[in-house]
Amino acid sequence: MRLRPRFAVVAVLLALLAAPLDLVGPPAAVDAATGAATSGRDSARLDRIVRFLQDTQNDDGGYGGMPGAASDPLISAWVGIGLAAAGINPQDQKAPGSRTRSVATYLEAQGPITSGGRPPVTTEFERIGMFVNAAGMDPRSFGGRDYVRSLLERQSPSAWEPPAAAAPAGGAAPDLSAAAPPVGPGSLPTDGSSSSTARVPASTVPAGWFPHVQGGTAPGVNDTIFAIFFLAGAGGTDTKEPIARAARAVEAMQRPDGTWPAVRPGDGTSVDMTGAAIQALCAARRCGTVAVRRAMTWLKAHQQPDGGWQAGDLADERPGESNAGTTPWVVQALWATGTDPATWRRGGRDPLAFLGTLQRREGSIRWRESRDLNPTWMTAYAAPAFAGQAWPVPAPPRRAEVRREARAAAAKEAREERVASRRRVPQSGERGDAGDASTDGGVVSGGGGGRGADLFSRPQPQSRGATTGGVRDTERDQERRDGTRGRDGATGTAAASGPGDDGGVQNGERGSAEDAGGTSISGDVVQEPRGTQGTQRERAIAPGLRSARAGDAAPPWAMIGLGGLAVAVFLAGIGLERRIPRDVLS
Repeated sequence: MRLRPRFAVVAVLLALLAAPLDLVGPPAAVDAATGAATSGRDSARLDRIVRFLQDTQNDDGGYGGMPGAASDPLISAWVGIGLAAAGINPQDQKAPGSRTRSVATYLEAQGPITSGGRPPVTTEFERIGMFVNAAGMDPRSFGGRDYVRSLLERQSPSAWEPPAAAAPAGGAAPDLSAAAPPVGPGSLPTDGSSSSTARVPASTVPAGWFPHVQGGTAPGVNDTIFAIFFLAGAGGTDTKEPIARAARAVEAMQRPDGTWPAVRPGDGTSVDMTGAAIQALCAARRCGTVAVRRAMTWLKAHQQPDGGWQAGDLADERPGESNAGTTPWVVQALWATGTDPATWRRGGRDPLAFLGTLQRREGSIRWRESRDLNPTWMTAYAAPAFAGQAWPVPAPPRRAEVRREARAAAAKEAREERVASRRRVPQSGERGDAGDASTDGGVVSGGGGGRGADLFSRPQPQSRGATTGGVRDTERDQERRDGTRGRDGATGTAAASGPGDDGGVQNGERGSAEDAGGTSISGDVVQEPRGTQGTQRERAIAPGLRSARAGDAAPPWAMIGLGGLAVAVFLAGIGLERRIPRDVLS
């Protein structure tokens, strides 16, 4: 199970090295219901948590159990996981005034904790590996070590059979994990005084379990549970079968009452580990099993009057007093199963409301109401619960990536606004009909764009008038085309149009139609330059094209005059011919 903040950080670390404790954290999600929607109340509390964690970072990039304490790899990993749950990539959480020292570089340099020259305990690989996943880094190459292989090498290929004498008289449990017995915070009560702490006969555990130490001959409950979190986040084909076998082992280690012990099969109930086991089974895609349902039923029945949960395996717990080390893990189990924590109320409070009562103004979380130890650690534990995250926690994007995406989104929005502004042309007539409309640059006229098309919507490529299209505001294209400039700089530019099969237009053809008022329109589509009238207007547009503006054409006096002149010349020729002598013609 997890270390309890009952002593100073040094004592906590000694306990970590001595016993199989659940000192590991979350990475990328597999099947858990992560990122669930949280209330505005909980989001505000999460913001204060983040500010507190960022303000307490040490110059080397790491964190201690409380502000000002020396950096510790265990605490630093939990803080990094909590920040990732809140959406801050641990690689971006830099030390004050530093561009390079982050919580990630600190852990990469520290590596797993060892003691007395012995190999690291299994939970060291799991906790660091899960931090690496939450940071979006490679657990197969972190600080020069392959954490995935180091862990898989410890998975048992054979089943474990419980010893014949699982519990000596008096309830004291033998050391089944080949590690030193638990000491300090998190020690299991051995007096068998309650059903939750009493040992029960252990069952056979199938192959796939993990020992607490290298070469261990007995399963470690939390070692096996947190192996699932790490491997699920690491991904890869080499982790699928190990995850499935570990999940079967976890189910076999469940107690008859539906709970799980923290350390060894058959030990007393650990509420913390029960919450973690539910999340692990969900991460292994076994969320709908009987084991999960039995555990959820037990947790619901044992919610405390203050809305939270007690650890269940601490001798000094006050009746009815919940803590911030246990309650977040249960809340995460609720998120994993798709259960809204707000629906689990006791004494008028839901579990997140209870955690809120332990939060100080600066954002830190007390361990429990009557005692406050290791506030940085407890605050990091609470972050995923308030963020709506079950384990494994997915890696959030890097800060630079977020900025790039924000810039790209802003640029896209600006482009869409420019396009939309070009299409804001007043309409007349019905959709798809011919007509004319005025713009800042003059008048645009022509056929519609097909059935259902806006009157002056942009022609669609290769639509041939059958889809939304029609004429466009040609002034917008004047910088890209050649033409003749009008008096005020407008350019008359042609846009092809013609009759279509469905009453629309076809590119490259000449056509005619009527606007909503019945006025005939013909010719290629052009824009009338601003400030031009009559002949001047016609001269201003592209050669060979005539403005298709409806109902505004000047009388063709020039053409009438030319026609009259031709008739006069013809008549004069006839008269001349009659006056020529016939002998000249003979």
